Amino acid sequence: MKSEYLTLVINIGNANHYCSCGDEENNAEYLNGIGFPWEEAIEIAAWATFATEGSEYEQDTLPNVHIYII
Repeated sequence: MKSEYLTLVINIGNANHYCSCGDEENNAEYLNGIGFPWEEAIEIAAWATFATEGSEYEQDTLPNVHIYII
């Protein structure tokens, strides 16, 4: 699966969190832990599984958090 070769980047200010796009459960848990509601955290993690390199997830819940794929 191609998602195993891409990286989900969660940028919070000057800190980046990197993880495999294919690790949906871990990604959802991390996103929930930084403040996203479970439903949105699961949605973002699922998006990352199918997103392509260079994609950015647009969200308004946490304006200081930027989510994209490398």
